[in-house]
Amino acid sequence: MSLTDQQRRVLDTIQDCLKRQGFPPTVRELAEHLGVSIGTVQAHLRALERKGALKRRPFQARGLYLTAPVERSGGDAVRNVPILGPVAAGTPLLAVENIEGVIPVCTEWAKGEELFFVRVKGKSMMPTLWDGDYLLMRRQEAVENEAIAVALIEGEVVVKRVVRTGHHLTLKPDNDTFPTRTVNLKQQTVQILGKAVGVYRKL
Repeated sequence: MSLTDQQRRVLDTIQDCLKRQGFPPTVRELAEHLGVSIGTVQAHLRALERKGALKRRPFQARGLYLTAPVERSGGDAVRNVPILGPVAAGTPLLAVENIEGVIPVCTEWAKGEELFFVRVKGKSMMPTLWDGDYLLMRRQEAVENEAIAVALIEGEVVVKRVVRTGHHLTLKPDNDTFPTRTVNLKQQTVQILGKAVGVYRKL
């Protein structure tokens, strides 16, 4: 792939941001870091997209992602997956203020475009999930019934199995000693943030 020096700088900056933070920079952040205008950055991004070096998701501030994985110095392809902390009302899911850190994960285990971790708190999902587990999530707004999902309800991020029946959504624990919660979606908003696709557990 033939890139100009400026295109390489843009690509290197995006890759460095992904390594450090686990998510890409905005166009404005790229412009500020490189000391150029937003229009210049947009032109470089369009060129990089045409050359297949990256892709862009429309209407997303952090919609840049590289078509090739980031590699460690040892040669193993990895990606830094962000750890989602408390979600501030009205902010995008992977906004900087919602990120607590990153976990490097081999790309063989972390497939998909929008992945994030949440830390499991409490015992409501035992024995499937334990307190302190890091649950690998794929961002999506709907999941099949009985899937383990992360949901945002009344400003709280919860991990539960979800079952939807008509206008009702049931949040089910795996631990029978904890109560099941059913929400009338006509009266209360529940936002599905993602579906569980893996778990990281320290022994």
